Amino acid sequence: MGLDQRDTDGYRLRPDGKRLQFILECYPSELGAPAIDIFNQVAMYWQEVGIDAQAKEIERSLWSERASANELDVPSYDGQMFLWVVDPGVHVPTGSSLWARTFGAWAASGGEVGEEPPAELKQLIAWYEELKVEPDPDKRLELGHKILDHDNEMVYVVGTCYVGIQPTIVKNDLVNVLEQPPAEFQSGHESITWYFQVWRREEA
Repeated sequence: MGLDQRDTDGYRLRPDGKRLQFILECYPSELGAPAIDIFNQVAMYWQEVGIDAQAKEIERSLWSERASANELDVPSYDGQMFLWVVDPGVHVPTGSSLWARTFGAWAASGGEVGEEPPAELKQLIAWYEELKVEPDPDKRLELGHKILDHDNEMVYVVGTCYVGIQPTIVKNDLVNVLEQPPAEFQSGHESITWYFQVWRREEA
């Protein structure tokens, strides 16, 4: 990145001569390890390579307000894993993107508001718009791979860890509950089992 100049404390300097500083702001975790513990570790690792990083936990609604207003240095939160196509903001600049807030606003408004993104991000938007209307499942998969491959190369969003255990307790008279599906917040952490898909077994 060319950030090879440091101040007297060993922190890297930006091109304008100021210290490179970031605050990683998160909200209290909904599950698993406390988010603030995870992002404190991330901040520590960044400090070791010369970035003046600090982690901070704030209340959830305040975090959402500040993130939506593009007021956070590094919005730190739980991201989509399996069902990203439903809400692609982690991988594609959209209205819900927190890593590309002004670019996402531009895409969502058809260029009326926000900031016009560079060509490479416009390409991501174009691929996703094509994916949404493509009837051929193989072509949709190909487009999805293009988006993910590009993101893996550029790393717009830095992933830290994965909470893989999300048990769902189901009474044994409930029928048609999937046993091994992915679970995440787009499906309400309900293992992608919708209420209209299940029924109760009548007692004999």
